[in-house]
Amino acid sequence: MIKPEDEPALEQKSAPPTERKKRALMGRGVIMALAFYAAIAFGLYLFVSIYMASNPTNAN
Repeated sequence: MIKPEDEPALEQKSAPPTERKKRALMGRGVIMALAFYAAIAFGLYLFVSIYMASNPTNAN
């Protein structure tokens, strides 16, 4: 049986507030980077699909 002091979730909450803020900012940055990458990929997809639809003679 796990003792309360050995619980891994309790260790995370006992981190200093500055460390928690740093981790939150890093996590938010990762999410923003993934969202930016997804937006770029979707924009490229839209560009290619519209280009191919407007120029059917270039489609292979």
